[in-house]
Amino acid sequence: MDSDDESRPFQYEALATEESLRLLRVDQGDIKTGVLSCTLFHIDRYHPPKGVSWTALSYRWGDEHDLIPMRLRSKVKKSSNMASTTGAEFLAPHSTVDMILQLYHSDRIAGKWIWVDYLCLNQRDLIEKGAQVGRIGTVFELSEETVAYMGPETSSTSMGVEIMKALSVLFKQLDEQHGDANTFTTTQEFVLEATGTSLDSPKWAALSELLSSPWFGRVWVIQEAVLPRSLVFVWGTYALTWHQLASLMRSDSSYVFNWLAPSVRNVTALATLDNIHQLRGNRAKRAKDSECGLQTAVILSNKATSSDPRDRIYGLLGLLYGPNSDISIDPNYEPSNTVANVFTDATRKWTLQTGSLDLLYYAGIGLLREIKELPSWVPDYTQRVRYTPEQHLRAGMGSYIQVDPEPLGFLGTDLVVLAFEADTVTRVMSYIEPESSRSYRTTNEFILNYGPTYLENAIRFVLQSNSAPWSERLLNCFVRTLTMNTGRDGASGLEEVPLPDIYDDVFAEMSVVQDLGIIKGSPMPKPEITALHCQSFVTSTLWYVENTICTLARNEMALVPQGTSPGDVIAVFPGARLPFVLRPSPEPRLGKKAFQLVGWCYVHKLDEGLHVAASYGDLQSIVIY
Repeated sequence: MDSDDESRPFQYEALATEESLRLLRVDQGDIKTGVLSCTLFHIDRYHPPKGVSWTALSYRWGDEHDLIPMRLRSKVKKSSNMASTTGAEFLAPHSTVDMILQLYHSDRIAGKWIWVDYLCLNQRDLIEKGAQVGRIGTVFELSEETVAYMGPETSSTSMGVEIMKALSVLFKQLDEQHGDANTFTTTQEFVLEATGTSLDSPKWAALSELLSSPWFGRVWVIQEAVLPRSLVFVWGTYALTWHQLASLMRSDSSYVFNWLAPSVRNVTALATLDNIHQLRGNRAKRAKDSECGLQTAVILSNKATSSDPRDRIYGLLGLLYGPNSDISIDPNYEPSNTVANVFTDATRKWTLQTGSLDLLYYAGIGLLREIKELPSWVPDYTQRVRYTPEQHLRAGMGSYIQVDPEPLGFLGTDLVVLAFEADTVTRVMSYIEPESSRSYRTTNEFILNYGPTYLENAIRFVLQSNSAPWSERLLNCFVRTLTMNTGRDGASGLEEVPLPDIYDDVFAEMSVVQDLGIIKGSPMPKPEITALHCQSFVTSTLWYVENTICTLARNEMALVPQGTSPGDVIAVFPGARLPFVLRPSPEPRLGKKAFQLVGWCYVHKLDEGLHVAASYGDLQSIVIY
């Protein structure tokens, strides 16, 4: 029996099981009048009726307060009876209604079953929402196609799609000709010549506009783009397949786009596409024992945002697979389940499951934190991941004498961990906020302008306790501390290897070094040192510019978080590649020394291996709260 009750708002029919799914089909859509009428149909996602498939929509809701009416009907099979239908008014975000009308008008979803989260989930039923959010990944994984809706087309959309397709063909040809995509570097001049454009061509502005879609940067779009078999990006009536966009993800592509279509939003778009590219590639190799645990998902959703901070965890669950993927987290949107609860629970469960302390690299009271209620060892996942240690770092690696230590564990919100107290902070260099890199036209301009200033400040700080000229040991320690003993290729920004020996010579020839007299005599100029070497060295130091320098009681120096204070302790945890800065508590907890985590640090002497920290004292069981 059909009924269409104009007097009451639409009421959702409950889903029969957690594996049930609502699909939506447009019955009537008029883009001119804005009239939209749809039917919701319940199915079992794993056993849909014969011939039923769906297109999943990945999109940005828009303003949830700008709601307009549409019509919804439900079709639900009850027992052995015929399906019953009801219809009523439903308020949906204006942008969501506009999206459905535009896709319907362009025949992309006409006559198809689709999945739209705002309409297919009962957003007001928190129990249903929690149960279904944990299974959203399967909606996209089982979809026949996923449409990533970038927004309506504009007057420049066709031009932007045209140049994007041209770049896709160009980069694909380069890969076919040169094999490994990294063996041929695409310069600005090469791309301009190959595309028949100039730097001021409106095509590059059009490309920049394509990449400025608010779709990029949402945490949910990562799994929505990684899991589907078929993925297409749509701007109004224009579309690009994932394969076309993926061919743009060369190691040097970000530099090409920064040259030709500079925009702050482009950085977010390219980071999102690159993360999707990596995760889709990883999943394709699942048979070869690859995995995606929470730490990997956090890194590859870096800078992504969500309107509900809890979704910085919930929005990653569909990406997890492999031995450490099941961390037993059930989404819960009840107000009593705070953001701090969700972040703490996820960190605790992943740490216990893996026995790894790697998530601590993203935590600490010395870092920017918006969620104030977090224990110090829990990362604020709403903030970007600043650094993950490279494999050559080894402060906590190696063997040591072990005497019945307590295992890693938790009691409430306290973390119990083994540690060597290796040193104490004595002085900390005042942190000088660099002028925003956005005020510079290029990244290179920022490096060349701010780099020497940063180095001079660091040298003058160390000079306060170490007069010039410096010993060879001190010079070596200073250079390796600023760079964390890591050399970075200034051309690609991707190479992370132990510091090249030539950097010592580069440092010695810098004018700021010679002016301050920290090297005895005048070094002989070396013709093999090029401008690229100098830029690469300065880039290596600025990679950690959000940290600062401090001196230690054992006459060492360290690269530490901005929030570090005199009296803080440098501690080494067995198995952790970097030391940590800890702030002592005057009161013990659980009968043990207690600390707050300030953040990770680098001490060149400690990087020789765990035996160094072990030579300074006994292994202790401590509490971090």
